[in-house]
Amino acid sequence: STGGLFILDRQKRVFRHLLQSHGLQNNNILYTFSDRYNNLWLGLDNGIDYMAPFSPFTHLLPDGTLHGTGYAAALSDGWLYLGVSNGAYRIPWKTHYDPPQQSGFESVAGSEGQVWSLKPCNGQLLMGHHEGAFELHDLQSRLLYAQTGVWNFLPLSPPSLSPASWPC
Repeated sequence: STGGLFILDRQKRVFRHLLQSHGLQNNNILYTFSDRYNNLWLGLDNGIDYMAPFSPFTHLLPDGTLHGTGYAAALSDGWLYLGVSNGAYRIPWKTHYDPPQQSGFESVAGSEGQVWSLKPCNGQLLMGHHEGAFELHDLQSRLLYAQTGVWNFLPLSPPSLSPASWPC
């Protein structure tokens, strides 16, 4: 089928319709196989896709057709932020996301390019980026440090020896 993957319920109603914009490599499915754990294996034009249709977890594509790499995720003020190879995106936080209904990601202005880390720190959301260090607020980014290649944020003097207790 070149129309993507259709999953039907017992009454033969479409339960889920997945396309390339939902994470498939492409919409041309040449073969399907269900293993003993009810996982789906899809033979496509240029490869194999794997899908666990009953898993509560899935991957998210912030721009619907992202062909980049995900590097970071953070929760901040009721928002899920994703840092990928073409910028930072956000969506209101929910406990479950369904791929066909994942629209609503918004791009954070000024975050275009490699986002390597997202770190909540003392009420701020910090972004490590190939262009420097930034603070994210709403849909804006503010440059904090213009040295290229910021990867992570650590406190100057941690309150204890355990990194888990550090404020950022």
